[in-house]
Order: sequence, then C-alpha cells, then structure tokens
Amino acid sequence: MQKANTKLEKPINQPLSSHIFRHTLLSTLAEKNAIMVRVEHKNAKTVNNIYTHVSKRMEQATLKVLNTISLNRKYIRSNLDKYITIAKTFVEIHLTF
Repeated sequence: MQKANTKLEKPINQPLSSHIFRHTLLSTLAEKNAIMVRVEHKNAKTVNNIYTHVSKRMEQATLKVLNTISLNRKYIRSNLDKYITIAKTFVEIHLTF
C-alpha cells in the first residue's frame, strides 16, 4: 500500500478491505453494461442499489443523453407548426386518393 500511495496524487489514508475491490470491480462492470452473474445477490435491485454508484464517466454519459433529449425537445417545440403542417398535408394527400 505504501508503494501505491507514493505513486498516487492523492494518497489513500484509510484502511482498505477486500470488499472495496469487489465494489470497484462491480461498479466498473455495471458502467460497461456487463452481465453481473457472479455477484451472487438474490435480488438484482440490491446489485443496482449498492454497486452502481455514479462514476464520473457514468455521470457524463447521463448528462449527454439528457442534454440531447432537451435539445431535441427544444427543436421540436420550435418547429412544431411546421411538423403539424407537414402531417396535415400528408393526411390530405393520402385521403384524396
């Protein structure tokens, strides 16, 4: 541990147990959408609640998705009249035949 601490920018100043490595591994697997069969919890909710804490990468991915949804909503709202006109025209053309 001392060797690892000398290489780290922020040394770890607390005792570590093997459980922290399990937590880290399972969080990484969850982040990569890997199947977590080996966890051996009876309830999948337990796995999600305990091991899928938000990492920076997961948080950034979530924000990217939410921003995309938000931008799409704004675009659709700003062009709603155009979409309605296109839909009405489409219906009129297809109902006249």
